Amino acid sequence: MCDNSWLEDDSDSELKSMIYKRDFADEPYYIYLKKAKPYNHLDIDFCGDCDFTALFGSGKSLEFEIRSNQKDLAMDLYFMQQEVNGAGKAGLPWRAQTSLKKNSVPADGKWHKVSIPLKDFYESGAYSNAQQKWYNGEGLFSWKKVHNLVFDFGEKGLQKDVSIREIVIR
Repeated sequence: MCDNSWLEDDSDSELKSMIYKRDFADEPYYIYLKKAKPYNHLDIDFCGDCDFTALFGSGKSLEFEIRSNQKDLAMDLYFMQQEVNGAGKAGLPWRAQTSLKKNSVPADGKWHKVSIPLKDFYESGAYSNAQQKWYNGEGLFSWKKVHNLVFDFGEKGLQKDVSIREIVIR
């Protein structure tokens, strides 16, 4: 995976306000977001399509550690395909999604491990930036063409900080 992650909003501007931090010199870095406007999202780009079919088929899970001081933190997480203009519906950025519901992460500023089986992700649809149009799920998401992992902060955004580290599939 290349280092091509950023926080962006729904406008054409690239809001790059993500900070890599660590609390102590001997600890690993983590992603720190102080705040985020509604529908801002953290986009982790795999720099090409990745084939996750073996991971999905063998029952693996997306795991990460998260901490926050935001009460009722909720977000959508999704794996997304890359949009390919001129390729019809097969070229849309289909996504497999799940959600962290309110109260999933205590607002205590401590690290909490989250583990979500890949089988719990469902196809939610695709949003075409080129067409500015939403498509409902049609069973076209493919674990063979995963291009991004997205942490979407939804309609409320972030009013308080969130930190994420140790993002793995195992």
